[in-house]
Amino acid sequence: MPSEADGIAYPVPAHPTDDDIGYAQKAVIIHQGEDWPAGMQCVNCHVPWPCPVNRWGRGVLGSAGYAEADVAGLVRRARRGIVPWS
Repeated sequence: MPSEADGIAYPVPAHPTDDDIGYAQKAVIIHQGEDWPAGMQCVNCHVPWPCPVNRWGRGVLGSAGYAEADVAGLVRRARRGIVPWS
């Protein structure tokens, strides 16, 4: 399995499209961290968290003008079942 130490990084567009933003929202919602005895792991891809996909999603949202508080709010709402794609 790839890990953050492998240096995996996906390109973040300077000017994200609506599609980029939608995929990034899904990435940060689906690729969340979970505590394991070995440390935080992504619940989706099971690598050390934040995984490359979560980092990419946060990068895209940041490039689109989202503050960290906006991303945290997105994740909180998703945990309550309120997702942007429904």
